[in-house]
Amino acid sequence: MRFMAMVRANADSEAGTLPDGRLLVELERFNAELARAGVLLAAEGLQPSARGVRVRFAEARRTVTDGPFAPEDGLVAGFWLLQARTLEEAVEWIKRCPDPHGTGGEIEIRPVREAGGEPLPARVRDSPRPAAPASPAAASDPQDGAAAAPDEVVVEGRLYLHPGQRHAYLAGCAPMVARARRQAGCLDFSISADTVDPGRVNLIERWDSEHSLAAWRRQADPPQDLPEVLHAEVRKHRVAWSGDPFAASFGR
Repeated sequence: MRFMAMVRANADSEAGTLPDGRLLVELERFNAELARAGVLLAAEGLQPSARGVRVRFAEARRTVTDGPFAPEDGLVAGFWLLQARTLEEAVEWIKRCPDPHGTGGEIEIRPVREAGGEPLPARVRDSPRPAAPASPAAASDPQDGAAAAPDEVVVEGRLYLHPGQRHAYLAGCAPMVARARRQAGCLDFSISADTVDPGRVNLIERWDSEHSLAAWRRQADPPQDLPEVLHAEVRKHRVAWSGDPFAASFGR
């Protein structure tokens, strides 16, 4: 089952104040522990509500209201998406999380409504379904009328360090990258220096299935003496490739 653990916003997060460096390191270690256990599907922090909007629906009308909004309105400052067997297991993981604000707060955990997980009401089950629109892949390939099913799991990330420590970080990661590329189900694994930002490291992983990714996470054993990561943004995607999507851009 999947569970979303939502960090409630407070005055500091709404002001755009990041946790101190020590807490960021503790949170990154917690995320790494989740990833090694095959529990972590996604983890993101959100910008303050002053940079967002709300869209209000009233019959045919749509009204857009600019932020900021009051933290008392149940604002979310960030979230984890976890894969766990039960709610109790998800709770036990979140209880091990460092205090995300460092000043007290609250994390709400709710199960994701899975497709096919609950019987549909009769009025929904028996209602006519609109025809699905043709996918871009199907439209571009007249010999294949069905869209390709997702056939890869891609993890992409951006890690930020002190610029002077990037070389040491990359060198320390090299043995782990070599092990990952030998792992069953690994299609690609790369940790590389960004060509523009001197303090940024780019991560890309490609796996043939969720199972292969989870198996790697359980035994990855990342180096313990790497330079400090100040901030990380990591996302996981399920994708289906059709041909070479970059050929036109690079003149091939």
